[in-house]
Amino acid sequence: RGMGGASQARAQRGVFINVPYDSGYERNFLALISALISIGRSPRCAAGEPTLGRVRVEQIFELIKGCEVSIHDLCRVTPPARFNIPFELGIAYALSRLHGHKFITFEAKEYRSDVTLSDLKGIDCKAHGNKPRRVISNVLSELGSTQHAPDIDKVMKIFDHLCQAVPQLKRRHPGSGIFDRPIISALIAAATDRAMRLGVINP
Repeated sequence: RGMGGASQARAQRGVFINVPYDSGYERNFLALISALISIGRSPRCAAGEPTLGRVRVEQIFELIKGCEVSIHDLCRVTPPARFNIPFELGIAYALSRLHGHKFITFEAKEYRSDVTLSDLKGIDCKAHGNKPRRVISNVLSELGSTQHAPDIDKVMKIFDHLCQAVPQLKRRHPGSGIFDRPIISALIAAATDRAMRLGVINP
């Protein structure tokens, strides 16, 4: 029973991040990690998990199912289109109907998802304008507690700390980018440490 409780607690904290893995999204990815850590959540993504010989889509399904919430950023709709992100959003939607999973959709431009994914009309899609501060604000407004919401300026300090840490992490892990497992793990640890130092989360 104890293992079940621990697993449930992890699921409640876990947030699956479904975003573009490209250089243009790096700062937004750091913003997502900063915001999620600041509200006591555990960021999880396929790139940050060991494959252990599993089929990728099965691994992604289990990851989304194992998180209470998922975030899906539909900002890459220009050719060539990225189909992985809407596909994984479809998994999240099915899990929301079957198992109570919650999902949040982001876009770079307001109302663009009404055209690119019209079947989701009626579901609020948060626009961030490709600005990290707005990414953070969207996460805090959707997932943060209204009573103990962290100061966004403190979350921006966590974000700035991660931005400064990235070059050193890339040197420490040659050939790896921020969407590779060793750097993702280091970024989450760095964000957690800075959030504790700033008093945003408890040790």
